[in-house]
Amino acid sequence: MSQPTITVAICTRNRSELLEETLVAVLEQRCSAAWELLVVDNGSTDATPEILKALPGGGATPGGPLACRSALEPRPGADHARNRVLEEAAGDLIIFADDDVTPLPGWIEAFRRAFEDPSAASAAGRIFPQLPTNAPEWVRVLSREIGGPPARYDFGRTPCVIQPTKQSLPFGGNMAVRRQAALDVGGFSTGFGYGRQLIPGEDTEISFRLRAAGGDIVYVPAATVMHRVPLEKLTLPYFVKWWEGLGRSHSINKTMGASHAASSAPSKFRSIKSFLKYSVRRARHPQYSEKWLRAIQRQTIHKGELY
Repeated sequence: MSQPTITVAICTRNRSELLEETLVAVLEQRCSAAWELLVVDNGSTDATPEILKALPGGGATPGGPLACRSALEPRPGADHARNRVLEEAAGDLIIFADDDVTPLPGWIEAFRRAFEDPSAASAAGRIFPQLPTNAPEWVRVLSREIGGPPARYDFGRTPCVIQPTKQSLPFGGNMAVRRQAALDVGGFSTGFGYGRQLIPGEDTEISFRLRAAGGDIVYVPAATVMHRVPLEKLTLPYFVKWWEGLGRSHSINKTMGASHAASSAPSKFRSIKSFLKYSVRRARHPQYSEKWLRAIQRQTIHKGELY
């Protein structure tokens, strides 16, 4: 058997029903380069281990995976799970997908082509939220913006080198990295807590370090996934918790001395001033109006930044 040059990695914890759908879509992918599927179980206690035991052997379909295998990472957290991928992967290029996404045809091949450019160290693909039919209307409003629990990532149809002042850096739900480049900068930071607490950021933070090391971060619109957002994530308390975690992520980045801290992590004085401003603004607008939601969003992010 030839050696895979690409590892498609899925990190999962206690979401067996969502994982099954993702696995079906990934296994339908075809690529001109040799690839493997690696699923890291982040300590699941549901039916995930049984699903992973039933993974096909691989190597039977032209363009399909050479191998399908799993690994266990008992320490909870997306950061630990992604670092386990860096340790276990056989491929030089690692494509990360969350356990609740559906990759569209040509997904792996699009990332492969993007990394034909030797300057590319990391890449981001498009993410479109797929909301349930009974999602609240206010969620549909917020799902049109980049990020948040719906995790939309869309900067149009034109590939480009990402500039952090213009586009967000890659989201872990649909991103790719050169394995050695990621190892050379120390892997994913464990200072965040997505999976332990709700503090996102280990996925975007590593791209800042890869960029500082001289690599390009590229946008690959042809590498597209649909994000199947479960209804339990579409409540205001969940959004508030996520926004507060984002604020804490900004604060952690500032403490770590990340290269983007000066532009994205404000001072405590500025955070307090903004928190008070948006508290007043929130009181002026009807509940669940877009302006009311935006005020809560900014107020909660600034609250997190005060940690």
